[in-house]
Amino acid sequence: MDEALRWTSAGRSSPLIRMLGGASGGTDPRALLRRRVGIYALCGAAFLLGYWIYGNLTAHLYEVDLPTSWLLHVEIPLATACVCGWLAARRLRLGITGLYTLEAALTLLLCGSYALVVHQVGDRILPGWFAVIGWMNAMTMTLLLRAVVVPSTMGRTAVLSLLAYAALFSVATQVDPAPAELLRLEFGAPSYVVTWGLGFTAVGAVTSAVIYGLQARVRAALRLGQYHLTRKLGEGGMGVVYLAEHVLLKRETAVKVLPPEKAGLDAIARFEREVVHTSRLAHPNTVQIYDYGRTPQGLFYYAMEYLQGLTLEELVAEDGPQPPARVVHLLRQAAAALAEAHGRGLVHRDVKPANLMVCHRGGVPDMLKVLDFGLVKELATASKDPSLSQAGALAGTPLYLAPEAIRGDALDGRADLYALGAVAYYLLTGEPVFEGTTTVEICAAHLHREPAPPSERVPEIPDALEGLVLQLLAKDPTERPADGAALVRELDALQLAGWDADARVAWWEARGALVRRLRAGEAPASTNQTLAVALTVPAVDPGAPVGYSPAEP
Repeated sequence: MDEALRWTSAGRSSPLIRMLGGASGGTDPRALLRRRVGIYALCGAAFLLGYWIYGNLTAHLYEVDLPTSWLLHVEIPLATACVCGWLAARRLRLGITGLYTLEAALTLLLCGSYALVVHQVGDRILPGWFAVIGWMNAMTMTLLLRAVVVPSTMGRTAVLSLLAYAALFSVATQVDPAPAELLRLEFGAPSYVVTWGLGFTAVGAVTSAVIYGLQARVRAALRLGQYHLTRKLGEGGMGVVYLAEHVLLKRETAVKVLPPEKAGLDAIARFEREVVHTSRLAHPNTVQIYDYGRTPQGLFYYAMEYLQGLTLEELVAEDGPQPPARVVHLLRQAAAALAEAHGRGLVHRDVKPANLMVCHRGGVPDMLKVLDFGLVKELATASKDPSLSQAGALAGTPLYLAPEAIRGDALDGRADLYALGAVAYYLLTGEPVFEGTTTVEICAAHLHREPAPPSERVPEIPDALEGLVLQLLAKDPTERPADGAALVRELDALQLAGWDADARVAWWEARGALVRRLRAGEAPASTNQTLAVALTVPAVDPGAPVGYSPAEP
């Protein structure tokens, strides 16, 4: 299992997995077979073209005149049949039986045509025994190509190979034998076909068995419960997220996996806490959890809805500072989701642009989802379990940490609102509230410096919105809104115009290609990594956080 996960760690599936039909084939054997039969048909056409070119280039060595009828009556019809087979595999809704019938027909058509060529040109253009040997090479290459490309059992490959060689054997019995001096070194043409045909049949059958078995092993290795991993989406401090497909429902799902190297007791407790608390939340702006499990190998994972959108970090990086009306629209959704969590006594503790995703979902453009409740703290029980909330530890992302979180004070929902204010500042200006070269410098700024008004960096920000953002960034939690629900009411009171339904639809229609491009590849890990470092000195002056690890933000 661990090896399978490493194979997918390059973003898209690795060449090995694509070759074996792992990620590229997903969990649908028909889709995999359709692609492979199409590849086989195209390779057959390319092989015929190459063989014709090779024949013309070498014909003068054997003092042979290749007739034009060979091209017109053999090569072109066969190549056309291969192209038609490729189109049929791609365009027609063939089932597995139909696809296997198609590839078997192509195989027997190609190999039967090789035997027909021997019958037509043997003893006239080329010595019959020489033609048998030459076209048997072509037949063998075709059959080995099929064994490598088309998923097939050993028995099926063996049967098709024997039928193909039988056709050549029937022709070989009718051609002139090789000269006597060659017969002392080689078998006659029929014996040659039988001997080498059986040998190549065995090689092809074993090749099919090995590759078919590897495909099954890769699919099993990439399976987590009812979910089949296809490619990596991103990686954070607490796990790797993969795009997956539910085996039965055929629904795309995001699966977060806790890597074995990170699966310590504390990490497992945090992972389970994230699942439990997130699954209790039902707000439409909170990411939905579908399932949770542990493999027989001890790998923890959970499945959640797959969102095709942009994190707010990606949104600003690609689209720049956002219009104030849109910022209010996004903030309101985040605040509403956090309001439910706060109402249940939960604090997210890692609100940041990378954990907020805007998407077009269920016909609703610009829907925001709150992600990653991995650092959530349950206020009613936090003090009862020291293993989950250690004294002297800093958890969160430095650019978005509330002052009370840095000091190690008791936290409530207002710490999330401070972080949300920092997110709003970032959306409006394209820059974080405070910047610095070290974590210590940034944390000190959150503790002691007053933020510059957003309008000093970007003009035309409404005064009411700027005032609310600065209120959220107040050092004293009592000066901020009480919780997410209170913030929703204040945002509604702003009544900013300019981001109505038509504007939202227009933006997504214009930027849909951007979203598809970013989601097509691996989502990079956030540059604002979640920090979880222990204080080197338990007793420290809250006003001088010199005990923090000087990690980069």
